[in-house]
Amino acid sequence: MPTARVFISHSTKEPAAAEVRDRVARALTDGGHRVLLDKDVLELGERWRQTLNRWIGACDAAVVLLTEAALRSPFVAYEMSLLSYRAEFDPEFLLIPVFVAPVDETRVRASLLEPAQITERQALNGALTKELSTDQVIERVLRRLSELPDHDAPEERRVRHLVNLLEGVPGDVVEEQIERLGYPLAPWLPGLSAQRKLAEALLGADLKEAVQAIRSLRTHLPPAPAGYGPEATIEEMLLLVASAWVDLRSIREIPAAAGGSQGLCVSASRHLTAKMYVICASTERPLDSWTVARVDGVVGEDSDGDLARQVRDSLCHELKLGSVDELPATLAEFRTFDEPVFVSLPAAGVDSEAMDRLRNPFAGVTFFLLAGQAVPALECLEEAGVVLLRPPLDPQFESRFEESYETSSRYLIRRSTGGPR
Repeated sequence: MPTARVFISHSTKEPAAAEVRDRVARALTDGGHRVLLDKDVLELGERWRQTLNRWIGACDAAVVLLTEAALRSPFVAYEMSLLSYRAEFDPEFLLIPVFVAPVDETRVRASLLEPAQITERQALNGALTKELSTDQVIERVLRRLSELPDHDAPEERRVRHLVNLLEGVPGDVVEEQIERLGYPLAPWLPGLSAQRKLAEALLGADLKEAVQAIRSLRTHLPPAPAGYGPEATIEEMLLLVASAWVDLRSIREIPAAAGGSQGLCVSASRHLTAKMYVICASTERPLDSWTVARVDGVVGEDSDGDLARQVRDSLCHELKLGSVDELPATLAEFRTFDEPVFVSLPAAGVDSEAMDRLRNPFAGVTFFLLAGQAVPALECLEEAGVVLLRPPLDPQFESRFEESYETSSRYLIRRSTGGPR
């Protein structure tokens, strides 16, 4: 039986289901699998989003205990939406919903979990207290796990990039940072190299903690690639850590839209959010990742002409062109670029006609619309050829993240280049 990393999704507010949860977890551990259970290490706070995203993006399989409390839990709904999405595009990922009495399909369809279409998945149908005993459920879960093939989880790319950056760091420095950051996933992923453990710890840390660790590591990191400034390696590490909060739902939509006529829309208001989404979806290292140009808004009476001018100016800046006059020839080549080009801009006033007017002179550029909380109706998005990325973002979270990132970036780069404190 292959060893699997198994995430258990459940509600902590239902003591009656705790025995089922604990018995399933114990049986999985006894069967040689590595169990990720949020009651053990997850605490509410600033890092819960990236912690859950890490777990769900890195696990090989997931068991969802569908209790009455789980049907009312926004946390389980968030987890289930990610798990269901991953199962949709990752055929080797195993998602096992388990109905716990008195929950049935009718109740699930009327709950917060209905958008995830969990009843369409391969559930262990029948409530535990009626048709299936806990022992029977455990036996079936173990049997399904025994058929699970080896494969890379979506989060492996980010971890590998960090491990490569940490290869030259002395062992005592690595161990010191692991101890300082803490490593809550150690029981789940035993036998890892010190660099891999530190990479996992950095991705699970909040930015304030991660910045302190990166500052301690900076003199041991590899030099920046040719053509980049001395701070580029530190910036790359910060980008890898900072983008950990983006969930894996961006992995498929963004590459599918890149370099084509399709646009993207997100319930966010800030350019940095679009950049983090793109970095998360790119298969390249952040330094080689896709270009994201920024347009802040449209002013003046000639809104169409003004918008086109702002897009040209922003592309010229991001692509490091000498002048806007160089853009026409470059635009003709966008469709053949290996690295797609995005432009983020406010969605207000950008309808299907405006999108059509942008696509013609900027063929090959993918437009990333920042809609904030005023997300257009889905039918309007479809008419404009725009894909809506989920989930909705809390404006307070987005604001706190941008402030924390900008502060962290300035602090790290200032220290790395010897600038004033």
